Amino acid sequence: RVMEIFGFEGHLTSDDWYSRVHPDDAEAYRDALRECFRGKTAKVACEYRIKARDGNYQWVEDHGLPIRDAAGRAIRLVGCVGDVSKRRSIEEALRNSEQRYRTLVEQLPVAVYTDAVDDLSTALYISPQYEQLTGYTPEQRLLDPDLWVKMLHPEDRDRVLARSVDTNATGEPFDIEYRIVAADGHVVWVHDHA
Repeated sequence: RVMEIFGFEGHLTSDDWYSRVHPDDAEAYRDALRECFRGKTAKVACEYRIKARDGNYQWVEDHGLPIRDAAGRAIRLVGCVGDVSKRRSIEEALRNSEQRYRTLVEQLPVAVYTDAVDDLSTALYISPQYEQLTGYTPEQRLLDPDLWVKMLHPEDRDRVLARSVDTNATGEPFDIEYRIVAADGHVVWVHDHA
């Protein structure tokens, strides 16, 4: 089956296989094999790129167990290897997409957040602009689940919390203007839409 996946014909020796491992992955792959054969790890489990017959590299996931002789020396490796190029490509696209989204969010002239749907609207993500708006760092907001409630202006607190509870219960948009008290004590009007 390996021959079909990678387009090889005939038998591949270990040396043939090693020679096809991408240069950037070769050392880690050989180290994983060495550690296994020396008994430092129970098995080989790694991902690396291998050059297929067409000359293109494909990502593979390789798992192997050593067969040992009576003295405990590894004499061969029995394993399986599979093409994970598609999965790696999807993971890379996801990482790129997340990075583009994060870059976009962190350049907007507004504070962007993700909160849990709970009584405190526990912060899960806060963009860097939050500090400019409130005087509190994103880390402070993430570490103190009560901070948002504490920042609400006393005259607006009940109205805002009631709207938050309603949004959590119905799934309707949270769209409200209210005041917060920033870290330095000054009052800031915000339009909060979530």
